[in-house]
Amino acid sequence: TIDKGETFSTLTSGTTETLNSVFFVTNLKGFCAGNNGILLETTNGGISWFNVPILNLTSHIKAVYFINESVGYLVGTNGCLYKTLNGGSNWYNNAPSGSSTDNYNAVYFTSLDNGIVVGNTGKFLKTMDGGNNWTTYTLSNSVDLSDVFL
Repeated sequence: TIDKGETFSTLTSGTTETLNSVFFVTNLKGFCAGNNGILLETTNGGISWFNVPILNLTSHIKAVYFINESVGYLVGTNGCLYKTLNGGSNWYNNAPSGSSTDNYNAVYFTSLDNGIVVGNTGKFLKTMDGGNNWTTYTLSNSVDLSDVFL
């Protein structure tokens, strides 16, 4: 949409994978993430998309979120928690050890340091140092957490 949601047009992503999340860093640069580790990037407002390969990532990416034009996060199944420091050109695994069976559904940061990741079975992660360290919490009712906003 270019008119604040009054009308929408269909765009072609170039993939047959299910897409789960979209996040635009600027009016022109955005990312779309989906199943089987698919991460697409656009630099022209969504007119065309290209694949951003992430080494050995086959998890279903459930959410992509950027704090600014440089720093962003991906979360998904099988402990998928990746971070970029250079606008999505390179991604590295930022997951805490022992989280390879956790499924994360959403990520949100209030600053470069403070963020939260939520997932299934009532599990969520909190960082206060930009993802260098994560503290794991679990809600007692084990409900699946699908989104977060602080």
